[in-house]
Amino acid sequence: MLFRADTHENRVLRGRIREDGLKPTVNPLIHKFSNLLMRKRVLRSAIRPYGFWQALSSIGASRRDVPLMWSFYRSLTSLSLSGAALSVVTAHAAPVATNMPGVTATMEVPAGFNPLTATPQLLEAAGLPPRPDGPIQRGALASWQRAVTSHARHVMPHLAPGNVKHGPYQTLPYGDYKSYNWSGYAVGNTLTSYSPSGFYAVDGTYVVPVAAQAYGACTGGWVYSASWVGIDGYGSSDVLAAGTDSDAYCSGSTKQASYTAWYAWYPAGEVKIGGFPIGPGDDIFIEVWSSSATVGHAYIMNYNTNQDVNLTFNAPSGTMLTGNSAEWVVERPLLGGTLTPLTNYIQDFFWNTYAFDFDFHVSYPGLPYAGITAVPMYMLDNSGNEISSPTVMDFYDIQFTDQGSAQ
Repeated sequence: MLFRADTHENRVLRGRIREDGLKPTVNPLIHKFSNLLMRKRVLRSAIRPYGFWQALSSIGASRRDVPLMWSFYRSLTSLSLSGAALSVVTAHAAPVATNMPGVTATMEVPAGFNPLTATPQLLEAAGLPPRPDGPIQRGALASWQRAVTSHARHVMPHLAPGNVKHGPYQTLPYGDYKSYNWSGYAVGNTLTSYSPSGFYAVDGTYVVPVAAQAYGACTGGWVYSASWVGIDGYGSSDVLAAGTDSDAYCSGSTKQASYTAWYAWYPAGEVKIGGFPIGPGDDIFIEVWSSSATVGHAYIMNYNTNQDVNLTFNAPSGTMLTGNSAEWVVERPLLGGTLTPLTNYIQDFFWNTYAFDFDFHVSYPGLPYAGITAVPMYMLDNSGNEISSPTVMDFYDIQFTDQGSAQ
């Protein structure tokens, strides 16, 4: 119930409104809102987020006016607006608990919500990734705009622990840019702890590759590949990431392929995102970002199914994000502490790849921001032979190709 009968407390509130809300120089909407409060005799304890939005709607306010109007009302009543209330007031999109403790998803974006003009707080409340504002380069903003204006259906995921882990870059003592687990590009700084100058968000778009075993091979088991974007892991011990797995099985005449979306925060294992189907050839947009050293977010959009999923989750116990690197990776993950054999993915193309810090300075794999280093990474098999390599194209795109024992 939004309105209640007159009380002493209500009369005190109206006195404050007379002093602060009805001044001739005040914002016209605040003036209208003040008149509404006076006319309806709103009791401060009766205001609830949805009722507050109803009140604003009745005077012609838009969602862009909510922060200002709430600030005014809070100044009168000493109320505070929690994150959950902000979600309801501004987007009718309160986070929903998933089946995994501590992980939430946003399920509803209200009709008429405009992500192109929304504040960062409203974007987060609506379950959408942050906008790459500031001194951006070609492709970054366009890629984000395509994702958030696709009117995708939010999926309520069923989460389940996976059996693989996506660990940090494994450097090799005898070769620069060589790794047993990662291929791709990383952009990095020299930070050793979470900082506003660290990487805030990373994203990329790619086509899910076809999963197969090497030509003429049938290993009697599975081979694995993971395509993902992430923060940390190149020079730091944790990895905050989201992506897709493309795995292939062969034993005798039995062949099978598996495609799964996931998120992970190493040293914890990946979490598979059920109820969000993907397949070879699907066009996938992924963004990963943090809101603190221990809170991460993942947004995955499947353009082929017009579905998306957004998740907020916590770091594993004792783990804190550094923000010293951001990366675009094709990986052979860890299974039981051992590196898996790589899928014959043939080719994997990432485009409109970018990462930015909290000041929205953008880095691309072929065009890092000032003071940021870009590093290519070439994957080797257990015998030290190259099996996956990246090539930057036009600064913003990466072509991955497998070879050697993987092919």
